[in-house]
Amino acid sequence: MPFDPRVSQFAEGLPFSVAAAVCGPALALAFVRANGGQTPTLAEAKELAERGGFWRAGVGMLGPQAEVSLMRKLGVDATYTPGVDWASVTERAGRGEIIGLSTPEHYWQISGYDPASQRYFVGTSGTDMKRGSAWMTADEIADVGGGLHGLITMPGGPRARPEQQFLEVNTELPAPETPPLRPTPTAPTALEEGTAPAERAPADRPGPAAAAPDVTDPFKDLPPQLVTPFRMPGAADDPMTIWRNAQEAERKRGETALLGSLAQGFATPTADRRLRLPDVGLSLAGITPGGFRLPGG
Repeated sequence: MPFDPRVSQFAEGLPFSVAAAVCGPALALAFVRANGGQTPTLAEAKELAERGGFWRAGVGMLGPQAEVSLMRKLGVDATYTPGVDWASVTERAGRGEIIGLSTPEHYWQISGYDPASQRYFVGTSGTDMKRGSAWMTADEIADVGGGLHGLITMPGGPRARPEQQFLEVNTELPAPETPPLRPTPTAPTALEEGTAPAERAPADRPGPAAAAPDVTDPFKDLPPQLVTPFRMPGAADDPMTIWRNAQEAERKRGETALLGSLAQGFATPTADRRLRLPDVGLSLAGITPGGFRLPGG
């Protein structure tokens, strides 16, 4: 089914006497819609035509030139050509153009052609007429329209296709604006200060040998305790911890030996909680001849 951009004259609820006479504004809106334009309502188009002196109540459009003037008011660069060349109409309709046809009784819209039946698709411009239909032959159009005046066209011809195909959507988003980088402040150069820079010897010109960098150890004059790796107190390799562990091991060995002598009767406790060792020449590490005080004594 060919595209029909024309709105029926009776679709917007206008009074019958008005709707029956707005075939001209309906054709103008069809041209605008076919070109993807924003169309007013049929009542608004009728009011525009009436104010412009192109349409009159009870009469309708005041001739095909008035129709063209209304289209131009709506932004359509239409032209009127007297007479009807049906061969041209067939060619234009066959490639999808919309053509306006002016007759004494009606303004027709043609947007398709069927070679098999030799009928033109007139859509609602045909069904709005009592003896019309959506598909009509050239003779039927002339008969219902009371004859032929001429063709209303535009350069290139409006395309008979749905409005959404005229929409152009920009899917490319603009790149975000990047603020310009501010230059980093730098110290003034020698030229800016008014002094000439020192002349640099070319690479191929021999010059004085550069002094060798000092590679001596900067820590060689420091005392050892300042350069010895630091150890946390209580660490296993801390010198104080090693000494304390040795003292504790020595004390435990003395206690073990003392307890063994008590068990074997070599030492006896006294009233002041000391242990007296017999004079047998027993020598125990950590125990003096004066005795060993028991814990808690």
